[in-house]
Amino acid sequence: MKKLFILIFFVVSTITTSILFSQCNQYFLYESFSSALPTQKGTWTNTSVPYGTTPVRTGTNMLTFNGVNDAIRTPLIANPGVLTFWYRRSSNTTAWTLNIQTSPDGTTWTTRGSITSVTATYQQYTLNIGALSLTNVYIRLIDARGSGTHERYVDDLGITSTVSSENTLIPMIGACSQTLNSTFTYTLTDDVGPVGPAAGGYTNSVDRTITLTPSDNTKKLQLQFTQMDLETNYDYLYIYDGPNTSSTLLATLNGTTIPPNVTAENASGQLTIRWTTDISNVGTWGGFAANITSVTVCTTPTNGGTITSSKSNTTVNDATTLTTSGNEGSITLIEWSFNNFTTVAGSTSNPANPYSIRMNVQQTQIWFRTTSKNGNCPSGLSNVVSVNLRNASTYSTGIDDGDYISNVTFGNINNTSTNDGDAYQDFTSQVIELTKGEPYQLSVTATNTFQSGQGYAAWIDYNGDGTFQTTENVLQKAPANSTSQLITIPSDAATGDFLMRVLSAWGVTPSNDAYYSTGYGYGEIEEYTVRLSNPVSLPVELIYFEGVRYPSFNNLKWATASEQNSSHFDIERSENGEDWRIIGSRPSAGNSQSLINYTYLDYYNQNNTVYYRLLQYDIDGQYKIYGPISIEGFFSSKKIVKYINLAGQEVNETYKGVVFEVYEDGTMRKTIR
Repeated sequence: MKKLFILIFFVVSTITTSILFSQCNQYFLYESFSSALPTQKGTWTNTSVPYGTTPVRTGTNMLTFNGVNDAIRTPLIANPGVLTFWYRRSSNTTAWTLNIQTSPDGTTWTTRGSITSVTATYQQYTLNIGALSLTNVYIRLIDARGSGTHERYVDDLGITSTVSSENTLIPMIGACSQTLNSTFTYTLTDDVGPVGPAAGGYTNSVDRTITLTPSDNTKKLQLQFTQMDLETNYDYLYIYDGPNTSSTLLATLNGTTIPPNVTAENASGQLTIRWTTDISNVGTWGGFAANITSVTVCTTPTNGGTITSSKSNTTVNDATTLTTSGNEGSITLIEWSFNNFTTVAGSTSNPANPYSIRMNVQQTQIWFRTTSKNGNCPSGLSNVVSVNLRNASTYSTGIDDGDYISNVTFGNINNTSTNDGDAYQDFTSQVIELTKGEPYQLSVTATNTFQSGQGYAAWIDYNGDGTFQTTENVLQKAPANSTSQLITIPSDAATGDFLMRVLSAWGVTPSNDAYYSTGYGYGEIEEYTVRLSNPVSLPVELIYFEGVRYPSFNNLKWATASEQNSSHFDIERSENGEDWRIIGSRPSAGNSQSLINYTYLDYYNQNNTVYYRLLQYDIDGQYKIYGPISIEGFFSSKKIVKYINLAGQEVNETYKGVVFEVYEDGTMRKTIR
């Protein structure tokens, strides 16, 4: 069972679904108290009010008033509206007076209401402070009894605002129905509110239902989730299309994947949301949060506008530019077909206008159309345009002479191919994984009939527009049997999948124009898919990693200058520097901007040399390996006479990086600092 620590926004409730609770007024402050005062909207204070735990109305704690002048004070509230809380006494029947007061400065207090009659079961108290036309005041609850220490309890304190647009947070703390102003955006959350994954988490063993209705009956409510972190297979959110749980079930939500928008389909535009959790949680789960808006009832566009193509005839692997105009909504889809839309062969979502597309297909004709939407409304279709395609090859072909590309090696691929007779081979199913900012060797080998060899060129469509510009030429070499070029992927390139073209031309150096108009006599084109990714950057700055041999153990030490979202370190050992096994682990600081030192003692006392590696993991499971370092298989007190870096330069003992320690007998040891 989780403990609850309330930090921000809304807190937990164990209200049953049989209670209609005024939570539907959308409190912008709401507290089911934890073991410390919250920080919502500012600093809360108290005068030694302790926290009771059993029985509480909701959450895990309640405020215990057990002495004269016990008090709790809110932050400064700009526009206080309705104040509400629940109170009860212990089994003792001694009378109790609780005063509700306001103050403009936290010093001078005016009593606005009092409680003198208290029962042993919870009662609700409500005071409309907004009716007093007060602004920028503190609110205090103070125990005004004359004497005595008998306990009285307060729980579930809420304050609304007189500014209606501020009352837009709706935590799932009870069962209720509410009409939502269709001009506002609301936030629906679990009973703790949108705090993200935290030790506090949400409440166990709950079953709560809220029905929401748009104030404008021409609109429909829509949920757009910003957080989804529910204990997998145990805690659920059910969304129904209508006024109750007998309505059509639109979605059953669980786990950590942000779902697509959920929109009411019924005529009233209502949504009913049911929130259930089991008796306990394993792990830390952050709950859910979703924006609630009222969307306009759809009208279908009469058409998707007009589409035109920059080319009516072109070659396979070239590009055409599609432009649309006159559509009644935003362009949401471009589709293409090889049979005039008897069937759809492919599509691209939310395209740019104009949109450039490369036609890498062995077809004689291709048809295009677009669809459009008016907001979230159904699609309308445009006219259809067609483009005729010619043969893929810009060569005479190399069938007789056998001039073709026989191998391309680049990144993770090493592709050997044979002559297929049409001077073009489509290898776009082979994905070359590359990291932006990193250098890679592109090597191309050709099979030649004549000794003059083949020249080579290559292009990567970095901007993804379907056309190879001369600025995207990454290889241009004179004739030879094979060639290579070191290519550094631009750090500012986009991420994703892009086309790469490799070309060979017999007897000449190819032009840097991938669409050389006169063509080449003999040779071949091969095309691949290049996938560009951002470099992995683990958020830890390691200062050093080193080890020292002692008679009965090896002492491993490392230090970090800063850490961000770091999870832990694993320590690995090897007797040969090749085969590794984990021997231990150390939790990391997680987040730090100061020096942190770590140690690990390995009680390994064999006399052979031993190797160690350090694996640093971040919270996403990615890791980086530091080392290896070696420790000689004997205890030595030999004197270090100097330090040498990888460049062979002598450095001082504070040098950071890979260092060789040179001992007085001429031996050396490598370490990382």
